Amino acid sequence: MFEAISIVVPEPSKPNFMLEVFFPELFFSFLSNWKLFAFIFVLFIIALIFKSWDNKIQFFSYLHRKDKEKKWRIEFEEKKRQKELKKIIRDTVPNWTSEIIQSLDSKVFIKLVANYFEATGFLIKYPSSIDSQTSDIFFLYKPEISSPFAIVKCRAIGSDSVSLKTFTTFYDLSRQYGVINMALVTTGGFIEDVQDLIKHRKGINLIGMAQLISLLSKLPIEEQTYLFADMLLNKK
Repeated sequence: MFEAISIVVPEPSKPNFMLEVFFPELFFSFLSNWKLFAFIFVLFIIALIFKSWDNKIQFFSYLHRKDKEKKWRIEFEEKKRQKELKKIIRDTVPNWTSEIIQSLDSKVFIKLVANYFEATGFLIKYPSSIDSQTSDIFFLYKPEISSPFAIVKCRAIGSDSVSLKTFTTFYDLSRQYGVINMALVTTGGFIEDVQDLIKHRKGINLIGMAQLISLLSKLPIEEQTYLFADMLLNKK
């Protein structure tokens, strides 16, 4: 008549010791010992600061070492270059020809022109907005005078002639810098329109191949030899 009914009573779950006992006690222990907590926190901050400074010191030490290595390489290369230059000077007789000058790339030609003006007593400065390693424009300064005396543009174009556009662009640039005297130096020549344009304008010098050779040849022989040897070395 009656069936037995079995009732399973679940056993009470055991408390999670870590979550319900240990961590709460630890938390309240920290709260009750706030001085200890503050001390540990301060130690942690100090450790972070020391770690940060240690990283900075290592970084700046690395930069300083790299800077010293760079200076050492520059000094080494310069000593090596001066040694080669002395040898070339000893074995060289300057012979300025249109063929050798027209064979120069732009960088070497600019250096030759800059060296010429330095040999005549001018100081060379490049525009601050232009990289001196790539600029074909530089200023001429007279010693102890703060304003530029002239602006120079170099054009290594073989035996070609400087165009009117190149001249007018350079002319406008010289006026932007407020420099009256200007010299346009080239390995070639100038078209007639450019030559006609400057006939009634003062302070403009067009230096073509023939005039450049003439100017270089008028330097003292010691200066010529140095410039010629430096040109040959840079051309390598």
